[in-house]
Amino acid sequence: MHLLGCTLLLLLGAVAIAQPSYSLDCNFSGTTFFDNFNFWTAGDPTYGFVHYVDQATAEAYGMINVAEHPAEWRADATQVLDPDSALGRLSIRLTSIQSWTHGLFILDLVHMPPNQCGVWPAFWTLGSGTWPYNGEIDIIEYVGVESDNVMTLHTLGGPACTVAGSGQSGILGPSNNCSVSIHGAGGGYTGCSVTATLPDTVGSGFDETGGVYAMQWTSEGIQIWYFPRPQIPSSITLGQPDPSTFGLPMANFAGDCDFDAHFFNHSIIFDTTFCGTYAGPEWEPQGFVLIRMQSWTSCNDFVANNPEAFNDTYWQVNYLAVYTTPPAA
Repeated sequence: MHLLGCTLLLLLGAVAIAQPSYSLDCNFSGTTFFDNFNFWTAGDPTYGFVHYVDQATAEAYGMINVAEHPAEWRADATQVLDPDSALGRLSIRLTSIQSWTHGLFILDLVHMPPNQCGVWPAFWTLGSGTWPYNGEIDIIEYVGVESDNVMTLHTLGGPACTVAGSGQSGILGPSNNCSVSIHGAGGGYTGCSVTATLPDTVGSGFDETGGVYAMQWTSEGIQIWYFPRPQIPSSITLGQPDPSTFGLPMANFAGDCDFDAHFFNHSIIFDTTFCGTYAGPEWEPQGFVLIRMQSWTSCNDFVANNPEAFNDTYWQVNYLAVYTTPPAA
């Protein structure tokens, strides 16, 4: 049972809809949202120009709102920094105290960081141990001015984990092999990715209406859906989500993969970093001017010297709910 730290929703049993196979495990929302997360304060594993801070520091700098609904947290947009410093822009990385193997994860988002030079936001789940031991599931991820969500699985070798790329609206590639160990030098972070083809799945476009992301994880595979706010399924709105009514997922990770061997005991993570191993090299390819000789250092320079560019670099969450199925008898 995952009851510690959860706010349980009272469901109205009289509502007659298709009987879902899931029941609510917990709901993170409102003034207790941050009680369910640890604030990461170690260095950024992706070498971003970022300085992750604890809750007390975040409150002191006005980076989180703990008193109101919806929950909101942001990167610092006030300080001019030294681009050659090891400590970059103040930001927040949240890791859930609880962890899960399998489930239906529903995120109702009002706002995510808009598209901006050097920004790299993500909403994902991660297993314990050395990365990516026990797997990684990237539900929302984009950098800079990318307008399409990139959903990715990362595994650590072992038994094969390849996906077919069928039964989805997104596009699989460049690889269908989720193991980070097969991509060689320079490609060690690749995994197997699906790029969304639906409009406004991330960034500034998403923020026009907000919406819901849903991720279902079972022994058979992992599916990800996005619903703009006017199109959220009624089963989600009623608190009885039924994936059989969700329609075609954006990403359907299924195929020749033992998912239970590769994905286990995941925590939920929100983070906003800058530049690093993804947004850094993308600086020049995305059309930004080289302020310095290289993309990565140019990215750091912009982030350091333009705090006002990040005034809207924040997350705003109505709720994050996790649904699970009863254990087998």
